[in-house]
Amino acid sequence: MPLMLQVENSGMPFIRYSSNEDLWMHSQEEGGMLDIPHQDGALPSPMIIDVENIQMGWLMLAAGARDWQPYPSLTEPTPKPGDDYKEGFSVKVFSKKLFDDAPLREFCSSGAGIMMFIKRLYDECEAEFGKGKVPAVSILKTPHMKFGKGTTRNVQYKIVKWVDRPEEMLAESAPSVESTEQKSSTEAAPATESDVFDDDEI
Repeated sequence: MPLMLQVENSGMPFIRYSSNEDLWMHSQEEGGMLDIPHQDGALPSPMIIDVENIQMGWLMLAAGARDWQPYPSLTEPTPKPGDDYKEGFSVKVFSKKLFDDAPLREFCSSGAGIMMFIKRLYDECEAEFGKGKVPAVSILKTPHMKFGKGTTRNVQYKIVKWVDRPEEMLAESAPSVESTEQKSSTEAAPATESDVFDDDEI
């Protein structure tokens, strides 16, 4: 069914998106953020987005404070914990080309345009869930659009291809015993670097 839209920090490296500037950034180990500029109308490389394992929840962002409270599941939303919270999501993304030192990162946001983007991506990809593949997504330059009394950006993208889930994502998702027992012996093995990056594009 379509994704229905209604942050204690994970501690892992992360990416952020600025709607005002249509700018993607990633955290650096030494602190601060590094810009990821567009090239020829898109980010320099696609990123793998594990939208199948997305978490929804409540995100609070304030000066010097951030709290993420995920729902128990996508079908079990919890009451809003306070006026400063907005519904948001957390999803794992992967790219050796875009994120250099830490290819596996968290993307957690509650922005209006980003929420529209992640819902579109989820709904488009849902038919492929359960097949052991994840989408490699090219992020395109996105113009402003009217939203309420202001503007936002509904991030434009293109699914380049479907690839095996990287080993780093498999380790992070930690499947349950039950789901592990149900895996078929013919299921594809975890992706190696040569499998996922055969075109040297991610």
